[in-house]
Amino acid sequence: MSASTSWLSHIILILLILASLAFTSKRLMRLLHYFQQEEYDNARFLSWIWRHGLDRYVSMVLVLLGCTMGIMVSPLFSVLAASTLMMSFLRETDPRRADQSKKPLAMTPRAYRLLIVAFSLVLILALLAFMDIDLAARGPGYPIALALVVVIQLLPVLLVAANILLWPLEEAGRRRYLREAKAKLERLKPCVIGITGSFGKTSCKHILGHILSAQSPTLVTPGSVNTLLGVAGVVRGQLSDQHRFFVVEMGAYGPGSIDRLCRLFPPNHAAITAIGTAHYERFKTLSAVAQAKFEIATAATAQGGTVVLNIDAMDEEFWQSRVEPDHFCLVSAQDHPEAPTIRILHVSQTTAGLSFTLRHQGQDYAIQAPLWGVHHVGNMAVAFALAVRCGVSPVMAAAALSHMPQISHRLEVRRTPGAPTVIDDAYNSNPGGFQVALEVLDLLAKESKGRRILVTPGLVELGVRHDPEHRFLGEQSAQWADIVLVIAAIRIPTFMQGLRASERQDLQIETFPGFAAAKAWLNSNLRNNDVVLYENDLPDLYESPPKW
Repeated sequence: MSASTSWLSHIILILLILASLAFTSKRLMRLLHYFQQEEYDNARFLSWIWRHGLDRYVSMVLVLLGCTMGIMVSPLFSVLAASTLMMSFLRETDPRRADQSKKPLAMTPRAYRLLIVAFSLVLILALLAFMDIDLAARGPGYPIALALVVVIQLLPVLLVAANILLWPLEEAGRRRYLREAKAKLERLKPCVIGITGSFGKTSCKHILGHILSAQSPTLVTPGSVNTLLGVAGVVRGQLSDQHRFFVVEMGAYGPGSIDRLCRLFPPNHAAITAIGTAHYERFKTLSAVAQAKFEIATAATAQGGTVVLNIDAMDEEFWQSRVEPDHFCLVSAQDHPEAPTIRILHVSQTTAGLSFTLRHQGQDYAIQAPLWGVHHVGNMAVAFALAVRCGVSPVMAAAALSHMPQISHRLEVRRTPGAPTVIDDAYNSNPGGFQVALEVLDLLAKESKGRRILVTPGLVELGVRHDPEHRFLGEQSAQWADIVLVIAAIRIPTFMQGLRASERQDLQIETFPGFAAAKAWLNSNLRNNDVVLYENDLPDLYESPPKW
């Protein structure tokens, strides 16, 4: 080999290495984005990768190049391989940018550590894979292609391996973080109210926070924060000696989740808003869901507190055997002899909001709340019961409910003169709430005399209930909507079947790959008297899985 040829071969080799490093760093960041949205759950992430995230196009191109270069010199393969990797690098989006991701990648210290360790593992694997290959020499391209493909396909596994290797460090920091939160909570001693449920817990939390704040300084966990580290962060960063009440949403991601939260943040009082199929994929059976949710009742009764149950939102088998009259309060449209009951009476949904009556200890409290969706009546009744147990007078609690502000993204109705009415139910994740939202869509459209437009990607985490629930929701949507904009229809085929089973000739069905495309359609087709329902919103890993 001449000196000039050797020099050129080394230049090409450097280009291939640089292209490989650039591609790997970008791909790892994209994978980390999905890993973060799966809350760094190794098993769930690898399961998702197997279904959606295996690399196809770059790997197939490299294999094809390797095979066709079998009788040619490897520098030519290296040039083409480097070009392929750089084209993919330039084509892929940056998950940190808000304009390229619905929920951008948060580059937390943990995320940085994962990237650094994963990239280090990539370099080690690459050295092992290329150890016996002379990249700068003439020869067939398929050994290099095979080595590159192996590294690319193993990137998700290396990210999980990095997570496992970092676990001792993360666990030590996590334990220190939680100890500090627990110590602060024990020092300040607010009245802790824990709220859980398959659905309704976030709304109930905000409603209760609104009532309690009218009497005393109250801290409520923000948004949908409901995990151990999330709640600990709120305690460390926001809880002060001025707060008399601390309202905590407690999420269940499997048996023991709520128990761990309760050990760290023992609730003085608690509530279970519902037991249903939301997040069914994680629990497999409703009995398992009930068992996990009632962990909060065990913790609250151990503190001598009251547990409020919305028994109209759960089967009798899940609550009846667990109720103790001295520690439980039932919220229901019916009287029950098992425990003190707050009755819900005279419920009606109007275009101005919800009208209903709560009967407490023989006294009726009429409430006209500017909220939509009859399921909110149960949430408000639960919050009313908890507030009364916390010392708020029933009169004051009822008055606060009548001035309850809307809850963001949970059947939030936005009206603007001369513009379409928007119903934002983007944070709903259960079939029952979906049906209630359709009824509100119909009600408000009758008032405006406009078209009923539904925009939805369906629901997630329904497990074995995914297909039957979506079939039913498709049938319901065909009944209650005039135009249905379906996002990522490929993941909800039974919803599409339910829609198309309708005999309505005037039903308009449109499908879109993502929310942005559906939004563009709306911008071009909306009329001022239309009513638009945004029903659920999916994270990136569900709505826009990678096409690589």
